[in-house]
Amino acid sequence: MRIIPVIDVMGGVVVRAIAGRRNDYRPIETRLTCSTDPIVVAEALLQLTGSKELYVADLDAIIGGGAPTCVPSHFRATVLLDAGLRTVEQLATLKRLPNVRAIVGTETWSVPPDDWPEPFPAILSLDYIDGELRTGWPVSTAAMDVSAMAIRVASMIVLDVAHVGMGQGSGTEETIRMLRRACPNAELIAGGGVRHWDDIHRFEQAGADAVLVATALHDSSLFRLG
Repeated sequence: MRIIPVIDVMGGVVVRAIAGRRNDYRPIETRLTCSTDPIVVAEALLQLTGSKELYVADLDAIIGGGAPTCVPSHFRATVLLDAGLRTVEQLATLKRLPNVRAIVGTETWSVPPDDWPEPFPAILSLDYIDGELRTGWPVSTAAMDVSAMAIRVASMIVLDVAHVGMGQGSGTEETIRMLRRACPNAELIAGGGVRHWDDIHRFEQAGADAVLVATALHDSSLFRLG
């Protein structure tokens, strides 16, 4: 099971994400460093976990719909970058950047599944809020069977934003089990609400290949410091 550390970047600093309430996000307070600089925080997380991957949520791009503000080549890792992609053209631009695995989040992606390029050239992030899938395409297609949508995709993130930073667990294990049955060869990455190793083991048993973690790293719930 791969542990992939997460940073959420807004206004040039790392912030603490809390249940998707972006107006409430504040600069990160962490036991790892006194800095809120994305490069410094990322390096501390990578050293702590030994990971060669880093998930970056570029919140300014996600909220504003503009170009990415983070520079992936500045990080000493492969960057799984969510920059709020909305169009195929934006995806093509992002994929030209070095050091990046582009993320397409259903919350912002405006292209209905029937019009997706094949094979799908990015990680698909299934963005839930309290168990409801959020999409950027017309509501009439939002009820599409997730497993039918997922079989077009080689890599997926399953994320319930309402659980992020809340220390209450994820609640997405059953979705991951369903996706594993439907897509036995897909890469499945779980995220949102990881508190301790028991949560990580539950994701692994459900069929996840990797897990996204932020708060449990900053408060030393998974790894002891010093």
